[in-house]
Amino acid sequence: WGRAQEAVSRALELAPGLGDALLVAAVLSYALGRLDDALAYARRSVEMSPLDAGGYLHLGRSYIAARMPAEAERAMRKGLELSPKSASTRGILSTSLLEQGRFDEALALVREEPLEWGRQYGLAMAYAAMGRIEESDEHLLTMVRDHPDTLAYQIASIYARRGDAERTFEWLEHAYRTRDSGLVVMQLSTSFRSVHDDPRWDAFLRKLGVRA
Repeated sequence: WGRAQEAVSRALELAPGLGDALLVAAVLSYALGRLDDALAYARRSVEMSPLDAGGYLHLGRSYIAARMPAEAERAMRKGLELSPKSASTRGILSTSLLEQGRFDEALALVREEPLEWGRQYGLAMAYAAMGRIEESDEHLLTMVRDHPDTLAYQIASIYARRGDAERTFEWLEHAYRTRDSGLVVMQLSTSFRSVHDDPRWDAFLRKLGVRA
């Protein structure tokens, strides 16, 4: 993480208006739990590269972490317009709708997801947020069966949304062992709010190196 910060800082010194550098700075700030910086860099990234869907994705993700779901929705709708096949963009947009209590809209959105794994994840998460656990299970267990080594982070986030701490940490450990890149965004993810008071949460973040 330290070397990543050095590289990002140097990139911004050389090209302070470069959209790619600003986007990476936003991602790194988010990973390290620096929400204000993540928002500032993502906003600047979008200003400098308005046709890059990635900037809107990270701007939307940061707005959700800041409990600004309406702003996140606006950013993600622009991102979806630019990248209609992106599972991440559609997933973050559906999260912004769930955060606003617009469950039916979120369900309709994820049902249109063209990627099978993204659709399973979105439906499992939406049903979990609605308290419809049996329907969430239908999609979650498909992910566990078919993608245990590539969707471990997503599986952990669903269990966290459902308040199942034991399975959350079981799957976070699996994600750690398989070097799942999703762990980069876990610290500020709203999905894990239910386990923030569990001592294993801080311990896991320290293991990742994103918290002292």
